Amino acid sequence: MSAAMLFFLGAFVTRKNWPWGPLCLLALGISAGVLLFSADAVVEGPSRSSVESTVEDATSQDSSQGKSPRPLSLICDGISEVFAFATLGLGVLLTLPLCGVRQTDASAELFACLLLALAGLMLVGMANDLVVLFLSLELIALSTYMLLYVHRSDDVSHQVATKHLLLGIFSSALLAYGLSLLYGLTGTTNLLEIRAALASGRSPLEPGLMSGEEFRIALPALVFIFAGLGSRTQVVPYHFGVSESFQKISTWAAGLLATIPKAAGFVALVHLITAVSSGAVATAQLLSLVLAAVTMTVGNVMALSQTRIRRILAYTATAHGGFVLMGIAAGLQRSADVEPMLSGSSGIPGGIEAGLFYLGSYLLSAAGLFAVLIYLCKTNRQVEYIDDLRGLCRTEPVAAVCALVFLLSLSSIPPFPGFWGVVLLLLSSLAVPVTVDGLPLPLHHTGFVLLAFIAVLNLLLTVAVYLRIVIAMMLQDPISLPRPCGGRPALATAVLAAVLALGVGLFPGAVLGLFK
Repeated sequence: MSAAMLFFLGAFVTRKNWPWGPLCLLALGISAGVLLFSADAVVEGPSRSSVESTVEDATSQDSSQGKSPRPLSLICDGISEVFAFATLGLGVLLTLPLCGVRQTDASAELFACLLLALAGLMLVGMANDLVVLFLSLELIALSTYMLLYVHRSDDVSHQVATKHLLLGIFSSALLAYGLSLLYGLTGTTNLLEIRAALASGRSPLEPGLMSGEEFRIALPALVFIFAGLGSRTQVVPYHFGVSESFQKISTWAAGLLATIPKAAGFVALVHLITAVSSGAVATAQLLSLVLAAVTMTVGNVMALSQTRIRRILAYTATAHGGFVLMGIAAGLQRSADVEPMLSGSSGIPGGIEAGLFYLGSYLLSAAGLFAVLIYLCKTNRQVEYIDDLRGLCRTEPVAAVCALVFLLSLSSIPPFPGFWGVVLLLLSSLAVPVTVDGLPLPLHHTGFVLLAFIAVLNLLLTVAVYLRIVIAMMLQDPISLPRPCGGRPALATAVLAAVLALGVGLFPGAVLGLFK
């Protein structure tokens, strides 16, 4: 965030053609060094689970005395540290393609807004307070609107930025109302205190038990939270207009919208829904199940009828969001999170971990695929149709191989990361048992079995969507010899992302072990 302020100051002081892209990469490298330097302190510090148990004990003890424990606004544990490094890696994948583009007078503001968005994404991963979480999401939203506005100085980009601003205001209002309901119910903004209060039925500020009427407030709070985060996660029914925006803006801006807001929205949803579901598990599961099934199906069906590349990627981004929701729904059932398969054991992985792993694999593949499209851009013309990629393996073999890796991963073909993500999601869903009076029974949950079946059908649709692009690249003759003008940094970004995807696909256990 300090680097972003320096970039804004540099833009105000001078308009010289400074190397803002390399300076942005330097800022990301310095941030990674600071995280590495503080890693020992984070590892030796308290974990999120230990803090949670401490808060629950303190809440139950202090509620009888009319006192409330001191809340923690940020938690820097191992998981948040891994998410911070992943955010910096995503920042590198988004910054490198811009290094090969001609600098403009707004380049400093562009990179400054990108740094602010990445800072907000890191804060979302560490947030343990409603206020901090909301402000972090707003920081990402405002930075994204500014990015869309300054990236291109044409009327179309400005119209898209204005539309996203208006939709963002509406979604922020819905989210703020849902968060206010949580605060009114529990009397605290701390997420762990909210979870402990809803689980025990005692508010940190009120010594008495919550009544049934008070618990009903948690249900509309869940609905408003899902609605408020819907435009950020691009789930149904908030997918309308996303494909049009992807088509009108530049390829790089479309890649930005497909990654940073989606990651922030789902991580925030994990924070909030796990806290609220302590008082309304069945409702939270039902909402997640229905949204997951509808989102993945609608996204894939709409993508099948498209011929424009960015429209296809917009609808498939919605479909992949449905798979992430599938993991979140499975993770809400605490009894399903048995000994996870994180340390190489034979247990079933938790749904939240499976959803986050799938989300990470999607972000890596999507960022790499957009980097390939940026590299293939011609002078005053972007890659628009599937036919523009015909015979790419003959004209640009390196770019074709990288695109093939990303498409296979997004299609959940082994041994790429998307495949392992889907396997973990299916195992987690099939491990959710039926519960009666809070006690699990040795029976599979019918809703999750049906969701797993729908997910398998959608996998076939996903393969059909991406197979059209693979056939055009690998089996058809080129229409014309392309002259890529996206710059070598964009190709280097694609190669880097492809290597990372292969590494994660071949050694998924090493990545899963980070969720301990």
